[in-house]
Amino acid sequence: MAADVHFKGHWLQLPSKERIVADLTKELQSLDVAQGELRTLRDNKAVYQKRGNVFFLCRKEEACRSVSESLSAKRMLKEGTEAEIVLIREALDTLKARLNSEESSCGRI
Repeated sequence: MAADVHFKGHWLQLPSKERIVADLTKELQSLDVAQGELRTLRDNKAVYQKRGNVFFLCRKEEACRSVSESLSAKRMLKEGTEAEIVLIREALDTLKARLNSEESSCGRI
């Protein structure tokens, strides 16, 4: 019964959540590359950071901090979305098993 309450209508969201995870994975990879590139810069090198559609001059430390904050936020979002996918799939498996058992019990009568 608890699976039905949690499952109600959520299976429709499964493909979109999987797409979100794929997009987050790509974003995480590009942020990892950006972080690596920032680490290899010399300390006195100019760094421009994009905010919206505008680039601003900033210090290397600020850019590194911003990228690492974005990385941690996106990792947390990805982990949460992956956990939701697991819950939806478990509820779907429970529902399928219940339907299969009901079909087999109906066939015996």
